[in-house]
Amino acid sequence: MPKFNFVRLTLVAGIAGLLCVQASSAQAGEDGAKRIAVVNVASVFGAYKKVKDIEAKLRAQYEPNKKDLEVRRDKLKEMEFKIGNEIPNGPTNKQQLMTVQEYQRAKFELEYDFNELAKKVEKNRMEQMRQVLKDIRSAISEVGKELNYDMILRAPEYDEEWKRKDDVENEDPGAASASELVRRFRENPVLYFSSGVDVTDKVIAKLNAGYKGEAGGDEGAKDAGKDAGKDAGK
Repeated sequence: MPKFNFVRLTLVAGIAGLLCVQASSAQAGEDGAKRIAVVNVASVFGAYKKVKDIEAKLRAQYEPNKKDLEVRRDKLKEMEFKIGNEIPNGPTNKQQLMTVQEYQRAKFELEYDFNELAKKVEKNRMEQMRQVLKDIRSAISEVGKELNYDMILRAPEYDEEWKRKDDVENEDPGAASASELVRRFRENPVLYFSSGVDVTDKVIAKLNAGYKGEAGGDEGAKDAGKDAGKDAGK
């Protein structure tokens, strides 16, 4: 009889142990659920104060060059108008031929200088935007770590009509081809997310809080820091 009780107790203890293991496994499954968030990179890029400062600095830096080219363009238009009136059927003598050649040379040089300026501006912009992208990646990483997210994905930049959210409102809705719609669909890996997992505003706040910009950066940083603190406390 005592032997039977011992076996029964051993069996009950074994079952209880198995149930505990199962309960622990279930609890681990719940606790091990991955936390995923999304961020709209285009919105972050557009709201980062550093980007606006870079664009303003580039405009100021190259504005004199642009104005010089515009003056040359206006003079070239006047020259073109004059040739059209005085030589409507093409040059008939050496002087007219020289005038046309001078116009063609000036036009070629102007187009070349416009292209060179555009390349120079774009090269400068790309060099500075690389740092901007590094800033954005760093801010996303910090927000993810602070809020214990396992993964942060890029949120779709198109609305439910598959039109880019920052497109002009008057754009023809039928302008996008089928292949363009497919491309937009493929480049957005996230097809649905709730507003609760969107950390775009937190990333923007962190970026602007850490940036002391050209125009009143300290005050902007303080305001952004307050916003970040409010978000973190929610």
